[in-house]
Amino acid sequence: MIILMASADNPYINNIGGKHVHLLLLEKSLRKLGVNVETKYYQMSSLKRKLLMIFKSALAVYSKRERIISSIEIIRDFYKKQDYSNFDIVNPHDTLSASAINHRKIVLTIHGYFPRELLDYSNFSENTKEKIFNFAVKYEKIGVEKAKHIIAVDTRIKNYLVKELGVDKKKITVIYNAVDIDNFSPVNESEKKRLRRYLGLETDKYIVLIPRRFVPKNGVQYAAEAVKIINASLVGKQLFFIFSGRGLLENELRSRLSKFSNVIITRLSHNEIVKYYKASDIVLIPSITSNDVEEATSLSMLEGMSTGKIVICTNIGGMKEVIKDGINGFLIPQKSPEAIAEKIEYVINHYHELEEIRRNARGYVISHHSPEEHAEKFLEVYKKIFRI
Repeated sequence: MIILMASADNPYINNIGGKHVHLLLLEKSLRKLGVNVETKYYQMSSLKRKLLMIFKSALAVYSKRERIISSIEIIRDFYKKQDYSNFDIVNPHDTLSASAINHRKIVLTIHGYFPRELLDYSNFSENTKEKIFNFAVKYEKIGVEKAKHIIAVDTRIKNYLVKELGVDKKKITVIYNAVDIDNFSPVNESEKKRLRRYLGLETDKYIVLIPRRFVPKNGVQYAAEAVKIINASLVGKQLFFIFSGRGLLENELRSRLSKFSNVIITRLSHNEIVKYYKASDIVLIPSITSNDVEEATSLSMLEGMSTGKIVICTNIGGMKEVIKDGINGFLIPQKSPEAIAEKIEYVINHYHELEEIRRNARGYVISHHSPEEHAEKFLEVYKKIFRI
């Protein structure tokens, strides 16, 4: 059996999001199981890149809507031109690439809500929003219709496919994300301090890591407000905050937090950030519902749990399916800086009493989200479709 994995973005170049990590882990784990895996990830050719540089000034006059539509059509054109005759199953990991692939056995993995996420990642006028949304929905529906079977990364995405796009629920399997449990592993206090010295971080404070792309759905603006609340209280002197990411809200975050000496905002690759997980005490995932988009099974949440940290998440999307409040982490209401501040203060005041929660978090990830178990579930779906 030869499997082709496809994606509208290339995880070897843009290794910053949960989907990218998922692709690389799945490739590696399937090959360990003896599966012949090949990939076709979209990558702009060097010629097109040069042309974009040459005509950069001309492109600047295009509207953002035109640029996005043009980018979508370029990606679809790339996949239309590929030869898929040598592959038994094609597994695209987004509806955009799936919409352009012609193969009779497509297993489509859906990590999110393509049309809605386009809106969440950019500022558009209301008129432009509608046009972009309708344009993206067209290809989302085509991709879903082409799939012989669909893998959703949480039950909310499954429900979205059934209710919004009319997909038969028998056609959908839910497989939660996996974590590199060997790399994202706990460290003792001595190693944690050594890592902090190596990274130039505070050794005598509690560190809160917020590993989030800076877009509305990830709720970083509420985390910033929580920092203000915390720093106005005595507990603020015990804390240091690390916002790691990039995106639409970065300048706003820097403006809001510039006056605080116990905050850094940084851009880290996935390979770099593992050290920061290990060096931290709390991992905060303050996601919200934005443009009808909710966080799926947050990889950042799972990586925090895997490193044995106290993970604080909002009670939405796939996160509330994983976190059992007070057992393997903590759940808080969304869009509430006060709830974030209150829970962080609680954790600091009871930190040494929460060892069982840290152990439970690590144990849960090992039991439910190991790469090997994850790949075996994908292989079961592939075998089922292969025999059809």
